Amino acid sequence: RPDAIVAEGGLYHEFKRFAQEFGKENVYLHIHHHLLCEPYIDHIYGSVIGISQFATREWMRTTEDKDVKAYTVYNCVNEDKFKKRITPEERERIRGEFGFKREDTILLFCGRIIEVKGVRELLQAVINLKRPDIKLLMIGSAGFGGNVVTPYVQEVQKLVEKAGERVKFTGYIENQKLYRYYQSADIQVIPSMWEEAAGLVAIEGMLSGLPLVVTKSGGLVEYAPKEVAMQIERNGIVENLKMAIETVMDNPVERRKMSEASEKRAKDFTRSRFYNSYLKVFE
Repeated sequence: RPDAIVAEGGLYHEFKRFAQEFGKENVYLHIHHHLLCEPYIDHIYGSVIGISQFATREWMRTTEDKDVKAYTVYNCVNEDKFKKRITPEERERIRGEFGFKREDTILLFCGRIIEVKGVRELLQAVINLKRPDIKLLMIGSAGFGGNVVTPYVQEVQKLVEKAGERVKFTGYIENQKLYRYYQSADIQVIPSMWEEAAGLVAIEGMLSGLPLVVTKSGGLVEYAPKEVAMQIERNGIVENLKMAIETVMDNPVERRKMSEASEKRAKDFTRSRFYNSYLKVFE
């Protein structure tokens, strides 16, 4: 008989059977996305563990079961994959492969190419910038792996073509190879249009020492606070992105401070810290 059962995903209502068998107080819900409590899954879980205060708060705001115990355990990534460093020569070579010059400022977008991630709006902002020295490196696909072509991806590809040499779209790249591209960039942009529960790419960017531009989206601002990121409103996002990118680019001293703060902040999202925080919930 287990001491605790944790729902990590799947059909949340099916865990009612575990609650009936082992007691609701022993069944935990680990919330990995923006999940609102609805009647069909309410009163099943004795505890919830959100990956951000935002995710935890949203569940507690919508549940009728006010006896639920609520915890927040911040997520992590495999930091060993992103702590690797490339040489200045390799950085220049990678940038050269995309036709980027040494004096260019390279923006990085890494994530799924889906509407809620704000890729279209980022491309529009880059096109509107009218700054030939600002380039965008886009990494990702519509799914979590492979290169899936959807109508939205096709729309994005047309904007990439419109941007010409200023945008390079790589498609999907395996996670263990990403550090090379992160370290070849100058600024990471996370233009999410929905409520991100967390945003693991922000941790990857901070491990790589990048300053960030992010939308004020759910738990994303908890992971990437103001000392590491320019936080912008989603209303009027195209113009807001344009202004934020120019501000970070044109202030090298502030950019360096953000970069140093990123590496420091990344230490809060190691696997060991996640593991110990997770165990404390059950202790």
